[in-house]
Amino acid sequence: MGNHLAIALLALASPGAWQNYTDAGRTAYTEGRYEAAERQFSASLREATEGRRLAVSLTNFAVTLQAVARYSEAEPLYRRALGIWERDQDDAEAAVAMHNLATLCRIRGELGEAESLHRSALATQERLFGPDHPGMAAGWNDLALVYKTQGRPGEAEQLYRRVLRVATPQHSGY
Repeated sequence: MGNHLAIALLALASPGAWQNYTDAGRTAYTEGRYEAAERQFSASLREATEGRRLAVSLTNFAVTLQAVARYSEAEPLYRRALGIWERDQDDAEAAVAMHNLATLCRIRGELGEAESLHRSALATQERLFGPDHPGMAAGWNDLALVYKTQGRPGEAEQLYRRVLRVATPQHSGY
């Protein structure tokens, strides 16, 4: 839980080369064949010229680069995808992009930026979905990891408890 690095699964109409490359890249990534995924996502990036497809292609490629510890190459791709989502005023996708970038920042030890990005993303998600939406659990978990890494165990524990509260199915007394 808590990993927003899932490959972008945006379902877009009109199949074609872009969709074929994206699907092949997704399959290769899922199977752990990162070199093949990189080739496919690179090809999908060449096919995507703007908008949603470009943002998805950038994200998929960045996720793959991050999986093989090529962080400095992944970062500008994440930032560019975030810019597209923000320009297109797609707040839900922008929040996911912020979480992706924040996770990369945490891995690189840029904890202040990671915290800021996670907080911004969570504020957006709370505005869109409400404070107790289960979809927010992963973001809280990621922010808790930042707090833990910063040596703030009390704040991390509060978030972990919140994750458990919304991620655990509610029992009806049976």
